[in-house]
Amino acid sequence: MSGAAPLASPRLAGAAWSVLLIVVSFVTVYYAVQFLRFDQLDRAISAQTSGAYWERDYVGELTTLREDIAPWREMPGVRSRARKVYETAGKVLNLPSQTTFLDTANLLQIDPVNGWTWLDIAREGVLTGAPLTLVAQALTMSSVSTPREYTALVGRVNLIMDLWDVATDEQKRQFLSEANLLSRMWAHYGGLKTSTWWRDALARQPDARRDEIEDAYRAYDSTY
Repeated sequence: MSGAAPLASPRLAGAAWSVLLIVVSFVTVYYAVQFLRFDQLDRAISAQTSGAYWERDYVGELTTLREDIAPWREMPGVRSRARKVYETAGKVLNLPSQTTFLDTANLLQIDPVNGWTWLDIAREGVLTGAPLTLVAQALTMSSVSTPREYTALVGRVNLIMDLWDVATDEQKRQFLSEANLLSRMWAHYGGLKTSTWWRDALARQPDARRDEIEDAYRAYDSTY
């Protein structure tokens, strides 16, 4: 009996490793299938929310897809992407601003230094009638997090321009500084005056506000 003992341990160890490998393989395959399902949902929502989506009957299918992806918002590894597409779907479906505001805020729980999300918080805050102090803080966080990204800069300058009449001195200084940074980025093409987005942003302002904004920027940048 004593001679069989040394053979038992290697056999038991081998059996244990075999069981462990089977379990690991099963778990790997399970999660691979789940992530494939998530990828399919992600692609389906992206297809429904891109292009001229308003020209097709998208509401029913997008509503279902949004409900399907909701549980993924808590899944490690994909929750940030899941929350983003969930938020995007809500905006395309034209859900109440309070709903989309909370969806946007949920993104910050995962990525609190995402400048794009902070810009969205500022925009949603305006739509929901949030206190201007919250909007100002969100704009500041966006500027700190994404200080030189062109699209984020354009978004912040546009929003402060629309809020000019109630903007604080600090916000106006931020506007002038970031508008000047954009002008320098666009210097090769002639500066702000030749930029379509700048002309469009000014065109939608009331005459008095537009004149005040241009006068303020001209005083800041004598080359304008």
